[in-house]
Amino acid sequence: VYMSRATFMTFFGRPRSEQKPHDAPPRMGLALVVLAAAAAFGGILGLSAMNGLLPSFLEPVFGSSEEPHGPLTVLALALVSSAVAVVGIGIAYLVYGSGRIDWIALRSRFAGAKRASQRGFYVDDVYAGGLVAPAKLGSAFLAYVFDRRVLDGAFNGLGRMIGAFAGRGRAVQTGRVRSYALAVLLGVVGVLSYLAVRF
Repeated sequence: VYMSRATFMTFFGRPRSEQKPHDAPPRMGLALVVLAAAAAFGGILGLSAMNGLLPSFLEPVFGSSEEPHGPLTVLALALVSSAVAVVGIGIAYLVYGSGRIDWIALRSRFAGAKRASQRGFYVDDVYAGGLVAPAKLGSAFLAYVFDRRVLDGAFNGLGRMIGAFAGRGRAVQTGRVRSYALAVLLGVVGVLSYLAVRF
């Protein structure tokens, strides 16, 4: 319906602008013709995902794949999607192309549906309120409460504890060789005394 509406209003509707339209420059027209031809050619190449020209050409390189469903299913899906497209084009023609229905009055009659459509049927609002806001709140709690008080508190406390032990060990570490030699001598005397008493 949306694309057909754009087509009917742009190419078959009455002008709604005071400015006079002008033709596109030849370079732009040529670019559009090239793009249209490439799109049509690409569509013909991949007309069938299994038996089209491009899949058949690339089969020696990529190998063949088995169809996940029968050809009747593909045909049924193609017919259903084509029928939906034709119905959408028909609705767009009836509302926007034929002039039998005043689409501006129709739009004002269904203002609520228009608002809901413009707001994306409130999907973004539900997503923002139901997922994004709680995720932000949880992240803020983890960042500003749990991280600062629990994790930082634990690691800072561990650092302070190690600093306290290091401060006590610093009293023993004087940096004087005589003190270290005396400590080694006392240690050797202590070990020898222990061994003498033991044996």
